[in-house]
Amino acid sequence: MNISSFYRVQLNKNFKFQDLEKIIYYLNDLGISSLYLSPILKSTTGSMHGYDVTDYSEINPEIGGEDGLLRLHKMLEKINMNIMIDFVPNHMGMNHENVYLQDVFKSGKKSKYYNFFDLIKTTNFPFESIIMPVLGNNYIESLNDIKIDADKKIALINNQKFSLLNNLNYSNTDTDNIFSKDKILCEQYFRPMYWVNCISGTNYRRFFSVNSLIAVHCERRMYFKDMHKKIIELYKNKIIAAIRLDHIDGLFDPFIYIKNLKKRMKIPVYVEKILTGDEKLSPKFGVDGTTGYDFLYYTTYVFIDQTNAGKLKQIYGDFTGDKNQLSEMLYLRKKFYIENYYRSELDYLSGIFYNNFIKHIYGHEATFTGTREMLLEIMANFPLYRIYISKNCNLTWFSDYIRGLNIKNNELGIMLNMLEKPDSNDYYCLKRLQQFLPAVMAKSMEDNIFFRYNLNIGKNEVGCNLFRDFITIDEFHDYNKYKALNYINSINTLSTHDTKLGDDIRSRIITIYNDPDLWGNFIKNLHEISDNFKYKHNGIEIPDKNEEYYFYQILLAESPEYWDGTFIERVTGQMIKAVREAEIHTSWNFPDHDYEGHLKIFIERTIKSDTFKSIYMPFYRSLEYYGNLYSIMQNILKIMSPGIPDIYQGSEYLNNNFTDPDNRRSVNFGNLMKILNKIKKIDNIYECNINKMIISGELKMYVNYHLLNFRKEHNNIFSGDYIPLKCTGMLSDNIIAFERSYGRNKIIVIVSNKIATDLNGINEPVREFWGDTQIKLPRKYDLKDILTGRKYKSIQILKLSEIFDIFPFSVLFNGD
Repeated sequence: MNISSFYRVQLNKNFKFQDLEKIIYYLNDLGISSLYLSPILKSTTGSMHGYDVTDYSEINPEIGGEDGLLRLHKMLEKINMNIMIDFVPNHMGMNHENVYLQDVFKSGKKSKYYNFFDLIKTTNFPFESIIMPVLGNNYIESLNDIKIDADKKIALINNQKFSLLNNLNYSNTDTDNIFSKDKILCEQYFRPMYWVNCISGTNYRRFFSVNSLIAVHCERRMYFKDMHKKIIELYKNKIIAAIRLDHIDGLFDPFIYIKNLKKRMKIPVYVEKILTGDEKLSPKFGVDGTTGYDFLYYTTYVFIDQTNAGKLKQIYGDFTGDKNQLSEMLYLRKKFYIENYYRSELDYLSGIFYNNFIKHIYGHEATFTGTREMLLEIMANFPLYRIYISKNCNLTWFSDYIRGLNIKNNELGIMLNMLEKPDSNDYYCLKRLQQFLPAVMAKSMEDNIFFRYNLNIGKNEVGCNLFRDFITIDEFHDYNKYKALNYINSINTLSTHDTKLGDDIRSRIITIYNDPDLWGNFIKNLHEISDNFKYKHNGIEIPDKNEEYYFYQILLAESPEYWDGTFIERVTGQMIKAVREAEIHTSWNFPDHDYEGHLKIFIERTIKSDTFKSIYMPFYRSLEYYGNLYSIMQNILKIMSPGIPDIYQGSEYLNNNFTDPDNRRSVNFGNLMKILNKIKKIDNIYECNINKMIISGELKMYVNYHLLNFRKEHNNIFSGDYIPLKCTGMLSDNIIAFERSYGRNKIIVIVSNKIATDLNGINEPVREFWGDTQIKLPRKYDLKDILTGRKYKSIQILKLSEIFDIFPFSVLFNGD
């Protein structure tokens, strides 16, 4: 199957298969080859994302069901488009709609699915019944509201219906009596509990710390078959052409799982794998690549002006008073989350490791407390999302990591002894530890530090490394060369349903690095105005300086002239999310409504202030221009670099989304169709107002349209070589240039990653700006610029003062 690009679509009750049918011709015109669908299996009623699957055997009726999917497929077949689905092997929805849970509740140990769910027994939760954190109050206070239907054998709890064991007789029980109800409930295979008492954990493995998502044993053969029967059927019927695997790091053994899947489905497989720093995707995965967060990291950070990194840190520290070290902050937050959100998981791991230690001669003096302390430190210091320990693998890296922990702990030595010659029980413990590591990193970094450490929130993105200030051009090339050799069909992305910011607002915020002094003066002036709108009492001010610093950055999502009621709602939603994720003054579990109320007032008054807008406008204008240009060039890299480009819904045009749920709002495809029709009518780009197109987002659409269609028509070239090109001259350090080649076909890609050297006004790069900067090709070629149509006859020296005639970028092709 020829896949040249993906287009991610969020399906839900408001956007179904039938709605998707209306835009497939638009997507085909845009140059898309493959639809990339959010989870399509039956999920919790009303789910806006589909990751809370309740039945693996059925296509979600809320999005159109199987009939809708088949009808969509037939339409796509006619225009040579195909489908990639998003599949969730790690967890399911934890509610009464889960058909496998209900089977367990109904049949107990006789249920086929009794061992399907990943239960973790601890001393706090020693019982076999599955905890259901569905009560809005303590159990004894909730009993009066729980209804038992003895005839139907159903318990009605908080609008959820749970099956009672069908082998028990309840007909002679007074179901209105709370003691009788308690007796009945204590006999069941579910245990209703007050949700607050389950914040620190339950007796089942969860997706991160989300109690409404219960993990499953997808690695067990009988359950693997049931889970995958429907999607394998779709594969055999040629309905799907590729598959994305969600949260692969949560699985007991991802390598074996993928191996089993690929035996049954001979299609491209992509894993949602978060790589850390210079970590590379292990070839043991046996997949086509990741979902693209590694590309996002390299492509974002290579546009950061490295010369100003220290200056911006000083400005941030001076304004906010935050002098915390990032490494210490992350360590402390990890410990906090382990003790307060993953206490059950830590207790479970401590139990299995301790019981295993004492079976060995070297573990004779192990204690449960010491084992728990050891595991806490291992998890809190761990630098990656996870590792992949399996039988006969090399344990040197993990052993060296354990030795490097600066703690005095007897069990640490026992762990090292165990790693010297592990047996099957040792491997089991290590694999279980690996499953919980990603949750600790994700919760602490992505869901907390990213909203606490606000130096430049354009850097605070999924898969990015806050410990790095920037990425060099050479590092970017090395990354692309590695992909070209090992994962040439991996996904390249800049925005997803999980990114913290859309690619255009992110690029504007990154542009702050180009002139930190201007930014420093700018926020001082803004503070003088907005300080009047703060709530102040007994030394407390709302928002605090760090939240205020974050606020000024997210306002770059829109020009002040469009700061209307809808924008205020969006900013308010994002700010409330940010302060709750940061967990300094308020949180999701225990929101401080007074604090949040004062914050909402501050936001509304500030955004509505004409004085504030007048100060914000000129700075926004300069960042909008250069930020939009950076975004366009990053999109060029996304399409032309090794890998397959992924366009998140609406991102072919301006994407100024915030974090979810903002980035999952409905897309105005009618407007996008009009813009594309306008773009398609452009015969001569030289006659267009380029600056206006940059600001409006039309140039981004223009570039995406031309390059996606070029790639669709010449996709074989992108399976060829990636060769970095050397640049010389006065601005050579500001140029990313490379060649893609296959046979005689050559594509030359040139973009500038540092054009915004002066933000005191819009000074678009002109020809003289590039001076003697040039690229020498191996020999002479006849080239055509794909984006301008300009032709170059027998050219070997590419002088940027000539090539960059209207754009600070160029994509050249030696064919027709």
